[in-house]
Amino acid sequence: MKTVEEWFAEHKDKMSKDELLDKKLSDWVGKSAYSVYPTGYSWEIYTESLDACFEDLIPKLKSIGFMARVQYSPLRDNDTGKLISDWTGYASCYDVSGNRGLNHFEEWGKAPTPALALCLAIEKVIDNYKETTK
Repeated sequence: MKTVEEWFAEHKDKMSKDELLDKKLSDWVGKSAYSVYPTGYSWEIYTESLDACFEDLIPKLKSIGFMARVQYSPLRDNDTGKLISDWTGYASCYDVSGNRGLNHFEEWGKAPTPALALCLAIEKVIDNYKETTK
C-alpha cells in the first residue's frame, strides 16, 4: 500500500471539498489518516459530526486562545416573522487571548449543517493566523 502522502498526491483532485477540509482539520489537530482497505486512506470526518468537532477541534481552538459559538436556526424576516431561509448552521470563532494584538477577532462559517459551519469557521482561523495556530 502507498504512503498517505503518495496516496493523497494521487487522489486530492478527486476528493470533495468536505473531504479535503476533513484532512486539513485532521492535520491541524495532529490526527493521522487511517487506512481504508482497499480504497486508500481517510481522515476524521469533522464536517458531518459536531461530536468529533467538540472532541478534537474545540480543545485545539481553546489552546490557541479562541472560543467558538455554533447555532442551527432558520432566518426570519424581522418585520413579518416569516421564514426567509431553511434551517442553516452558523458558527463563529472568537479570539479571546489578546495575543494577536486585537481586542476582538472573529471568523464566521455558514453551511447547511452546524458541523460544517464550524469547520469552515475554523478553517478561516487556520488560514488567517497560520503563525499562531500551530
